[in-house]
Amino acid sequence: MSADLTGMKVATLVTNGYEQVELEQPRAALQQAGATTRVISPKDTEVKAWKFTDWGNTSKVDVNLNSAD
Repeated sequence: MSADLTGMKVATLVTNGYEQVELEQPRAALQQAGATTRVISPKDTEVKAWKFTDWGNTSKVDVNLNSAD
């Protein structure tokens, strides 16, 4: 049985070089369960993932770390 996370807010703190699968899979599961997710980073606009042995996807930063509450 899946948990219903409707209305829950989840922040994920990342910067360049985070492991792609460690952001994307949990984020997808949280969103599927109804949670709102936001990427928080000391970078301003986007961060680049590491995928195994090379650079991976780029993710949009939702909130700069200095502005996060």
